[in-house]
Amino acid sequence: YIAMQDADDLWEPEKLVVQVEYLETHPSIGLVHCDCDGIDEQGRTFVRWTNSGRKEELYLLFTQGHAVGAFSAMFRRELLDKSGLFDEDFAKAGLEDIDFWNRLSEITTFHCLPTPLVQHRVHRHSSCQTLEQTSVPLEHRNLMIAKLMTRYESDPARRRFLESEYVRYKSDLGKWFLKQGMVSRGRRELRESVLLNLRGPMDIACLGRSILRLIRSMLLVGDRLAGA
Repeated sequence: YIAMQDADDLWEPEKLVVQVEYLETHPSIGLVHCDCDGIDEQGRTFVRWTNSGRKEELYLLFTQGHAVGAFSAMFRRELLDKSGLFDEDFAKAGLEDIDFWNRLSEITTFHCLPTPLVQHRVHRHSSCQTLEQTSVPLEHRNLMIAKLMTRYESDPARRRFLESEYVRYKSDLGKWFLKQGMVSRGRRELRESVLLNLRGPMDIACLGRSILRLIRSMLLVGDRLAGA
């Protein structure tokens, strides 16, 4: 069995025992994970992530919160021979684990235990917080969508989901460029998001966000010109 752990996260003392026992007694399950608590720098719990209560298919979850936290999972070593390791096209941390879970989900069954056996630490110096200040998450998101599009090119339902996800990605990319002061590039990405949305599949919430972001970019530039 393989279980992964981050430097600043915590396992409950019984975590490994519980998961090994589950896999030993459920041979049809290839990966077991669990609910987890989010803790701050002082170790205080501020949220509980209850993936055990979610029924969506795995591919619907990678933008709605991790379906599987790498720090909470345990899986059978033999599965690596079929799935391969983490994809090194993801140059830094961010979504390479989601790509890996998607590949595993094609060859085995997952189960989430309803007991929080791990604590995931969130603080200002953590790699996920630091990466959020860069373009890496968006770059990896685009890479992820492209890889899944290729992988599921013959699956209409997943293709529709990924097309919608690409529209949301373009809207968020436009917002990121606007925040960097690259107004023309930001507007171009937002306009593309709007056009892709109108062509379908329609996502009303994303369409509204893109239009509002375009309007705000115009007001922002107007304010700067007025103050110049």
